[in-house]
Amino acid sequence: MPPLNNDSPGGRRYPRNLTTYIGVIAFAIWTLGAIQWTNQDCDLPDSYRLVITHGFPNVFEGCGTQHGVNVEND
Repeated sequence: MPPLNNDSPGGRRYPRNLTTYIGVIAFAIWTLGAIQWTNQDCDLPDSYRLVITHGFPNVFEGCGTQHGVNVEND
């Protein structure tokens, strides 16, 4: 497929660093999940790991015995 002509009236411009944009958005979502785990009494490094292993927390999950589901040793 030939490259799009950005000088023509119907030309479209695609971002040059689409991978970078996707990476930044993914990291932002990952960080939002980690912040939610820190609100559930988990340390920040563990929170990033928990986003990968457990996803976003529900109200019963957290680190410590005060939570219904203690994910601290998972």
